[in-house]
Amino acid sequence: MKVLFILKDSCMQERLGIMLLSSWIKKSGHSCELLMTEGLSVDEIIGKVSDIDPRILAYSIMTGEHAYYLKLNKKLKKKLAVFSVFGGAHPTFLPDMIEYEGVDACCLGEGDLAFPELVNRMEQGLDFYDVNNFWFKVNGEIIKNEIGPLVNMEDLPFPDRDLMYKADPRLGRGGIKSSMT
Repeated sequence: MKVLFILKDSCMQERLGIMLLSSWIKKSGHSCELLMTEGLSVDEIIGKVSDIDPRILAYSIMTGEHAYYLKLNKKLKKKLAVFSVFGGAHPTFLPDMIEYEGVDACCLGEGDLAFPELVNRMEQGLDFYDVNNFWFKVNGEIIKNEIGPLVNMEDLPFPDRDLMYKADPRLGRGGIKSSMT
């Protein structure tokens, strides 16, 4: 299954959450790409997403970024048959964003184990609406699942830096790396 992460701008920082989730997804046998949308029109973004043809659109967002991604996702969902997943700090602390039009799922807390499980189940055609750490919207009804166990830090894969650096080559310039964790 193909997962496409959408990110407006790296802000010249590695996004550790996206890189770790990409590593987990690839480790599970799926593919991931990252689309940087800064400077692109909505039509250009729709065209690029259509060309990539993902099954899942994934957004890792912080408060303050959420309005941009909710608006963009709504437009993408009107044109493309994709499943949208929102994770990161904003949905963790404000999971009621699941109620916004076009939002299919919100991941609360860690997605390291939950997101690959969701992707695996979707790929296999299995029911996925009971995956821990997720709230889902199904036919207007909200399903609120429990928070699952925390990941053991020793089990974390190496972050998929290639994903970030391919999408934003500016990150490797100047010899200085900045990351937010």
